[in-house]
Amino acid sequence: ADAAAPGAATADTGAQADAAAAAALTEEAFVAQGLAGGAAEVHAARLALEKSKHAGIREFAQKLERDHTDANRKMAEASGKPAMPEPDAGHRKAMDALGGMSGAEFDRAWLAQMDQDHARTIALFENATRSPQVSARSKALAQATLPALRDHAQTVQRLQSELDRQ
Repeated sequence: ADAAAPGAATADTGAQADAAAAAALTEEAFVAQGLAGGAAEVHAARLALEKSKHAGIREFAQKLERDHTDANRKMAEASGKPAMPEPDAGHRKAMDALGGMSGAEFDRAWLAQMDQDHARTIALFENATRSPQVSARSKALAQATLPALRDHAQTVQRLQSELDRQ
C-alpha cells in the first residue's frame, strides 16, 4: 500500500498542474496560440511537401496542410483574427533548421518536430475545453478539432515506427 502512495501523489500533482494550466488559459491566449500553431503546421506541411521523398510523409503533409488550414479558418472566423499569422520565432527557427536537411535526416527530424508540436497543440486545445476563461464557442471549436489533432499525433507515431524499421 505504501508503494502506491507516491504514484498517486504524482498523478494528483499532474492533474493539479493540468487544472491550473486550464484555469490560466484565456480566450485571447488560446486563439493566438491556436492560430500561430496552425500556421506553423501549414508551413511545416509545405516544407515536407517540398523536401520529403517519403510517400507516407508527403500524404500526411497534404492532410496536415488541409486540416490546419481549415481549423485556422474556423478559428479566425470565430475570433475575428487573421487566419494565417506568421509562425512564432520558435517555429521559424525549427523550420529553418529543417530546411537545411534532406533525405532520411529531414524525415526523422520533421516527424520529431510534428510529434512535439502536436503534443503541445493537443494540450492547448484540451486546456481550452476546461478553462473558465475560454468562450463556449471556442471550447466547442477546440472539442471539435481535438479528434483530428489526435489522429495527426497517431499518424506521426506510425510514420516514426515505419522509419525506425527501415
